[in-house]
Parts: sequence; structure tokens; C-alpha cells
Amino acid sequence: DSCLPHAVFLIERVRRNLEIEWEPVEDASMYEVQIQRKNDPSAKPTRFKTKEPKWSAVIKPGIYATQIRSIDDRGVPG
Repeated sequence: DSCLPHAVFLIERVRRNLEIEWEPVEDASMYEVQIQRKNDPSAKPTRFKTKEPKWSAVIKPGIYATQIRSIDDRGVPG
């Protein structure tokens, strides 16, 4: 059916806004956010750094695991 490939293409282009906020950590100069798609053995974690206690992105729909850690002025993660 010629409609099927077109429908699959449209589904793959769907994106969702993801916004995460957390309480600031005392003496943190930045935060590292790690996100990884679950149930996909080939998915590797992606890391982002932010100076504010919040992070946002546009991602594909799915189930994700996230980890957030603070980093102090010396670059030491907490």
C-alpha cells in the first residue's frame, strides 16, 4: 500500500517538548542532565550542561530515563 511508507514517515517526524525543573543545589555552578531512551539497546545516553536548574528540549515520543547532577566551581560533580 502506497500510504503506509508516508504514514511511517509522518510518525517519525513527531516531536514533543520536554521541560524539566528542579530545586537549585547550594554551591552548584552548573548542572549536568543525562537523558537516555529506554527499551532501545542501541540508545546511548546524551549529556547536556546548564547553568540554571532547568532544561528543555524537543524529543521523539517515548520513555526516557534522566539523571541530573550538580557541578561546583571546581568542576567536581555532586
